[in-house]
Amino acid sequence: MASSTFTLDKLPANLKQYTRSAWLPVVRQGDGVLTDSKFSGMPWLGPNQNWPVCPECAKPMQLFLQLNLDTLPEHNDHGLLQLFYCTYTDDADHADCESFTPFSRYTIVRVVSPKGKHNAKVSLPEGAFPAVTIIGWKPFDDFPQAQELEAMGVNVSPELDQELADSDYPGQGDKLSGWPDWIQGVEYPYCPVCGAKMLHLFQLTSEEHIPFAFGDEGTGHITQCPVHADVVAFGWACT
Repeated sequence: MASSTFTLDKLPANLKQYTRSAWLPVVRQGDGVLTDSKFSGMPWLGPNQNWPVCPECAKPMQLFLQLNLDTLPEHNDHGLLQLFYCTYTDDADHADCESFTPFSRYTIVRVVSPKGKHNAKVSLPEGAFPAVTIIGWKPFDDFPQAQELEAMGVNVSPELDQELADSDYPGQGDKLSGWPDWIQGVEYPYCPVCGAKMLHLFQLTSEEHIPFAFGDEGTGHITQCPVHADVVAFGWACT
């Protein structure tokens, strides 16, 4: 993952502890079963759940991502994490929506339990993005940006700062876990229930597995409370 200017095996001993495992999605085109991890496609919806619509424009939200938490590598959570997003947020009706902020009402991020019957009466809305099913995960070691290290109280030398800026760390593109590739600075949200800093769960980038750009080719992040696993959020930033 890294460029020739920076390799993790040359890290000083005091920095190696900040290496984290991350995974790139291995995908195939097309939809799978309702409980599969996937980009777009048909999600699992409970018997009393309809396809989510935007509270402002009343149009169907796009399913950006569904993760089967029971099948993720090195994760112990359960259920399906689902991210729905209103892609009409640049319209005049959404002038003040601020859909880029965590816990925006124009984004639905939730964990549902796929038990019992699903709502078989729901179908894909018109204009739904093409489905891409996640069939596996490719692991790699990830490392944070200099600003993330500094936010944790780590002294970053000018030389390391430049090396990190020139490297491919943290990993870019869609990925599970690892370190966020922040665009405008470290922006972890805090759990509205307990106040804990939320943890990075998934990075979603513009135009990779979903045909949508977050602003000017921005990057989004799903975060999760370390105490309340059902508290999840999505926010994005661009240059």
